[in-house]
Amino acid sequence: MGLVGLGVGLMAASQYAEGRAAQTDAQNQAAIAEYNAQVKEQEARQTEARSRFESIRQAEAAARGMGEMEAGMGASGVIPTTGTPLLVQARQASEYELENLMIGYEGQIGASRARSEAAGYQMSAQAYRSQASNAMRSAWLNVGTTLLTGFAEPISNWGMRQGAMRRGLSAGSARTITGRSRLGGYTFGPYEG
Repeated sequence: MGLVGLGVGLMAASQYAEGRAAQTDAQNQAAIAEYNAQVKEQEARQTEARSRFESIRQAEAAARGMGEMEAGMGASGVIPTTGTPLLVQARQASEYELENLMIGYEGQIGASRARSEAAGYQMSAQAYRSQASNAMRSAWLNVGTTLLTGFAEPISNWGMRQGAMRRGLSAGSARTITGRSRLGGYTFGPYEG
């Protein structure tokens, strides 16, 4: 029973260690995914801030450009409030506005893309956390199964030997009846009875 117990114990310990390693690996993967999600969220905030800054910078440049246009028209003697000069100014103003809107739109797209990636990493982290939990649950089930099945047969054979000895048979006869020796190997001897 001693060698059987040692073997069963080592097998159970190995299964526990294997489950613990799988749990640790999954927890590490979850931590990496969480970190990546945080990085992507930071990237989204940076993209939004950069977009706001670029939009303000472009609006200031547009205002300077419109001022220079008006000054140039005024210096050349053109009346900027009627006819073609007014249309040119309106068209230029709409171009500047479209450029500003595109800067904002591209910033929103970039931030949305980064947030989408962050959400994907969050889902991966959740899946890894579940995997870690399941790894230990599975390890404990395997350990329990190993212990139960590993000790069930030797205990059953011990019980059979005890029953045979209570019926008046010798320990050697009891071992022969059960087919087991003390070391767990098979004994093929005559029935003494």
